[in-house]
Amino acid sequence: MVEAVQGGVAKLPCDIVPALAGDKMHIVIWFKDGENRKTPIYSFDSRDKLPEQGKHWHDESVLGGRAYFRYQDNPAKLTLDSVRDSDGGIYHCRVDFKQTPTRNIKVNLTIIIPPEQLSVLDETGVHISNYVLGPYNEGSAINITCVATGGRPPPKVTWWQENALLDDSFEYLSERRVRNILHLEKLERKHLHTVFTCQATNNNLVAPISSSVTLDINRKSFTIPRSHVPQPKSSPKRVFAIISVKTLSLQYKWWKAELFDIKSDLYQITDVLRQFELSVCAE
Repeated sequence: MVEAVQGGVAKLPCDIVPALAGDKMHIVIWFKDGENRKTPIYSFDSRDKLPEQGKHWHDESVLGGRAYFRYQDNPAKLTLDSVRDSDGGIYHCRVDFKQTPTRNIKVNLTIIIPPEQLSVLDETGVHISNYVLGPYNEGSAINITCVATGGRPPPKVTWWQENALLDDSFEYLSERRVRNILHLEKLERKHLHTVFTCQATNNNLVAPISSSVTLDINRKSFTIPRSHVPQPKSSPKRVFAIISVKTLSLQYKWWKAELFDIKSDLYQITDVLRQFELSVCAE
């Protein structure tokens, strides 16, 4: 059996080497099973001439100029370019020799149709159009669904993180749809901006199709340590806060006696350790 991907190249082998030393291949004729089984679709005639002088012929209505017989290969091959779904089926190669009996070879060509598209869905079944998933709260559990549409045979659908396989437990929803649900039990800070990639493939001849999403996380709040530095009543009081964070942004507030807001700002902080100082006038 020979496999080829739709739109690719198919190579149908045919042994044209004579079994008897000194014998010579005369003509090769290709047929395809169907209504016109006995009608040739391609021939290579080298009778009374060298192989390189052989004459090629093809049925334009069947092959459309996409076929060529490569007699010099070992084994010889009938190549079909821009393979179509209709090219699949049973082919017969007939080889006539000068001395030995005719040889007949059957070749089954199977056409593989790759999956058409992938859809990555959030927990509500909504397509993630901007390729960013979330934000979700740290510690929560989520499901990310990937659905592959099309393909023959049905594709395998898998989840990856870089080169590591995370999940290959796909399921068939219908003849044209295959699903894989990636379950993350407990989101951690390390998952922030993690890229998860869904792949779908049904062959090893062409690269799989893929779609990636980036995970956004809301980190849990934490208590900011504070220290009060005593100052004379006539001088402003100085309060310090040391903040160590690794996130896109952090909104924090200063409170006096845990009762009311003294100052509130939004700062952009990324992978740094910073000290903020607030001057408070003495009462």
